[in-house]
This record gives sequence, C-alpha cells and structure tokens, in this order.
Amino acid sequence: ETWIDPFSMPPQKALEAIGNALQKQYERWQPKARYKQSLDPTADDVKKLCTSLRRNAKGERVLFHYNGHAVPKPTANGEIWVFNKSYTQYIPLSLYDLQTWMTSPSIYVWDCNNAGLVLDTFQKFAKQRTVDHRSRLKAQGAYDPRTMPPPPAPLSVQNYIQMAACGFTELLPMNPELPADLFTCCLTTPIKIALRWYVLQKTNRLRPHVKLDALDKIPGRLSDRRTPLGELNWIFTAVTDTIAWNILPRELFQQLFRQDLLVASLFR
Repeated sequence: ETWIDPFSMPPQKALEAIGNALQKQYERWQPKARYKQSLDPTADDVKKLCTSLRRNAKGERVLFHYNGHAVPKPTANGEIWVFNKSYTQYIPLSLYDLQTWMTSPSIYVWDCNNAGLVLDTFQKFAKQRTVDHRSRLKAQGAYDPRTMPPPPAPLSVQNYIQMAACGFTELLPMNPELPADLFTCCLTTPIKIALRWYVLQKTNRLRPHVKLDALDKIPGRLSDRRTPLGELNWIFTAVTDTIAWNILPRELFQQLFRQDLLVASLFR
C-alpha cells in the first residue's frame, strides 16, 4: 500500500504511515491543496470530514479517495463500508448521503473490489436526484417541460468525476510483485509503477542487469526537468497530453487537462 509494507510495522503505525504516504503522493500533484485523512472512520467522521472540506473549498473541486482494501466488497446497493460508533463492526455507508455531504464540484476515486458497482450506483442516484429536482420545480410551477429547456441538475450532482479501479464484478489485481493499491499507484505515482511494470515484462528491452531495486535509485525530483526523474516526468506529461488532445473533444480536454492541476495529473 503506497509502496509501504504494512507487515513491517505494528498495524496502527502502518495505517498512519500509509495515510501519510498517500497524502504526500497527492501533494506532489497539488501541493497547495488542503488534505485531511480519515483512517478507519465512522459514518459520522465521514460526514464531518466531507461537510468541512466542502465548506472550506466553497466552489472548488473536492477529492474523495476511498481505499476499500481489507474491508467487505461494496453491497449490492453500491454502499461502501465504514465503522460503527463503537468500532466493533463495519456498517454500510449510502452513496446518496455521500453525495449530499460532498455536493459538487467533486472527484471520487474508488480503489476497491467491484468498484464499477459503486460507480454505477452513484450515477443512478445522480440521475434520480435530477428527476426528483425537476418534478419539484414542475410542482411549484417553476418548470414546464413543454415550453422550457430542462433545468440543470441539483448542485449535489451537477459536476462530478468518478475514477474506479475495476469493473462491476471484478476484483482488484493480486499480483505479489505489484502493490495492492495498484490503481492508486497508477494515479499518484505513474512513473514509478510504469517502470516497475516494464521491468517485470519478460520481453523488456532494458539492459538485462536492471532490477526492481534499481528503480528506487533514479536520481532527481519529478518537478526538476534537469534531473533524470524530472525528464521522465516531462516526457510522460507530453505523451499523455498529446494522446488526450488527439482523442478527446476539445471542451472535455480543456475540462480535464487544463482547468484543475490535480484532475489533470490523475487523468494523465
């Protein structure tokens, strides 16, 4: 998890170390953002966290990262799991409630088994909110579908992005040579995971003596192009932006790659 072996230290220390490492990985992409960790939270903890972040962010996009490892898979209703108040068992958390607390603009990262189920349920709730919103406006006489264009979706689901680790019925990869949070690593440390994946391939074209432990010794900083690591990151950014520019509609490209530094980094 986040390139840390959780069995190398006591469980509570491992939990904190992984949380801190994940925050640092996000800070590389957006150092000016405000981050708050919620490790093994209760439903009340999640509610307080989301409402607090939204209040401080105002109209800016809020990130919600869910690490659902070592907990039950999402329910058939797409609910995710949190602790009860006494920390004795897991209880389901409704995505409908989460939408209410987070509102929008927002971005969600679902790193868990059956992540596509969470994504699909989230979208169903968003569509239902929009239908209910229009019905209320119609009942109040503020909207007539015969003569007026459809009103925008309610604020809670007006502008959101979801990123899911796997499909509706899929499990996360369980390759012992790769991190358990492979999806998160692809989003937050793409250079490191790409190099590791490449070295693991039997047909790799690197010099034969290059081993996995050598990947941690590449000198430099991601933000400094004058260093080898910085040059790799610059090439990576150029290639991914070029692909996006060529395959995405211009408006969508601008939205994903030019309006928000953190969103652009995750999509790369």
